[in-house]
Amino acid sequence: MSNFTFLYQTSFDRRFPSNLVYWRTLMDCVFSLQFIWLNGWELRGQVKQVACNAAVAFVTQFSLMASLGWYVVMAVNFYFSATNPFVRPASRIMTYHVVTWTTATITAFIAASHSGYREDYRLCWLEKNPNGANVYNWLLYWAWIIAAIVVSVVIGLYGLRRWRSKTDFQDIQKTLETRRDLLTQTQVYIGVFTAYWLIGGSIWIVVQNRGMFR
Repeated sequence: MSNFTFLYQTSFDRRFPSNLVYWRTLMDCVFSLQFIWLNGWELRGQVKQVACNAAVAFVTQFSLMASLGWYVVMAVNFYFSATNPFVRPASRIMTYHVVTWTTATITAFIAASHSGYREDYRLCWLEKNPNGANVYNWLLYWAWIIAAIVVSVVIGLYGLRRWRSKTDFQDIQKTLETRRDLLTQTQVYIGVFTAYWLIGGSIWIVVQNRGMFR
């Protein structure tokens, strides 16, 4: 419900960085709908036979990767805003869309070709490997999460340092000051989403080590 509320609010404010968060939240909503779809069929005991197929696995992977992609975009945009404040953020929006949606689509096709119902995750996603860990779990998601968190934290710290530094170019410093609210808001978003991934990943690691997801 909070995701839908945020989508409604940001639909009236499509400025940076709200429009970036809008797309990430939209993908989170799509991912949540997959749970509703599967749980409905699971109650009927037909989730494997009816509800989980290549199309649903495609939507699962697409929404997961796109959500993660827009999280990275927020960090990248923060970097560009801090290092080159004379360029309007809106001038880069088309590149962000192309890269994010293309990456999500490619990985979604791969997931769809190896789809299966995961009882341990309650997901119609990648089929479980009976012989051990599924390498596609890492290639299509977990490795990307780790890389995204590292890159976003490094970019955030660098941007913060540059923003607070006393540059020799007064015009750059003045431009950065005019975008103080934008940069601060972006930092908050990056921090919240980074904490979200770290907490979620920590829970997964704890459960994994207890042997519940073998």
